[in-house]
Amino acid sequence: MPSFLKNIIVLLAFFLVSVAANTGPYACEKCCPEIRDGYCCDDDIPGCVCEDSPTLERAFWEEEEDPEQANHNRWYVRHTRRKQNRTDKRKWKREGSVCRKFERKDRKENNKMLRMNKIDRQEDAKNRKEGAKAERIADYENRIEAKEDRAADYEARLAAKEERIEARDARVEAYGAKNGVVF
Repeated sequence: MPSFLKNIIVLLAFFLVSVAANTGPYACEKCCPEIRDGYCCDDDIPGCVCEDSPTLERAFWEEEEDPEQANHNRWYVRHTRRKQNRTDKRKWKREGSVCRKFERKDRKENNKMLRMNKIDRQEDAKNRKEGAKAERIADYENRIEAKEDRAADYEARLAAKEERIEARDARVEAYGAKNGVVF
């Protein structure tokens, strides 16, 4: 019996050595992100690469996965990755459309402000023109009134001059009548 146990132990040791030779000299600790349920090592350990085969620890301490379940898990991971990619694309597209929406809104508000500013400038120009026209009309009316005032003053001076002439003629006639001189 002890020889039978020795043979089993030797076979087990050979099995372990062959498994270790297939997976590299060191057991890998990290899971490879691109291989589902695979292990990989740090880059500084020589002979350690990402593999889809189970390592020494997994061969002894973890149960084998059902192939159908493994296929489902692979499909689920691919599906969720694709779904996440689609979600990310939609998210970026949505954010881009939101940005475009706000850009359109800003552009619309800017155009509205430009139109309002243009309308205000036009109204200001119209008011300035109307004000200038009203000032010209008022100035023209003032000039006409001044002209009429000057004409009235001139007529008053002419009337005063005629009165002085008549008064002088009356004095001259009175002097001539008094002194007997005829002019």
